[in-house]
Amino acid sequence: MEEAQKLRAEAEAKLKEYEARLAHIEEEIQEILAAARAAGEEERKQILVAATHAAEQIRTDAKARLEQEGRKLTKSLREQMVTLALKEAQTSLQGTADKNQGQFVTQYIDQIQKVEGLL
Repeated sequence: MEEAQKLRAEAEAKLKEYEARLAHIEEEIQEILAAARAAGEEERKQILVAATHAAEQIRTDAKARLEQEGRKLTKSLREQMVTLALKEAQTSLQGTADKNQGQFVTQYIDQIQKVEGLL
């Protein structure tokens, strides 16, 4: 019996040791989980900051490209307007020149006829 009491005492001591370890393990598990949650939250914040920065960079680049395209379109439209204005002016001047030339020829012929009439 003495042997059984000794074994029982050893078993109870082991049980208390395991229960103490188990209690500490639960605390360690909770600490590990808390650390993992904190690390996850920190990583989430870093990802959010990086994503916000990337989105801002995309907005800035898009705005710059749109402004550049706007300047190109404005330049192109001005060039087209100048070309059309020059063509219109040329057509108008050509019509005026043809009309004036006809008037000059008519006046010249009239003057020649007057001079012939004097002779």
